[in-house]
Amino acid sequence: MEGLIMRHYPAPDYHERRAAAVSNELAGRTLQPKITDADRRRAAARRINEDRRIEREANRL
Repeated sequence: MEGLIMRHYPAPDYHERRAAAVSNELAGRTLQPKITDADRRRAAARRINEDRRIEREANRL
């Protein structure tokens, strides 16, 4: 159920981050993406999943 809910609703700070990005863009400031701890956790989880997939495929041969 958690995944289903997250699919339809943005991250809790989405609107705040989007407003800051639009404000910076209109002011002519460079757009620097703000990397949150949640972003780092998701990236680490993706790397782990990808490593496991590669390992599974290597073991099939």
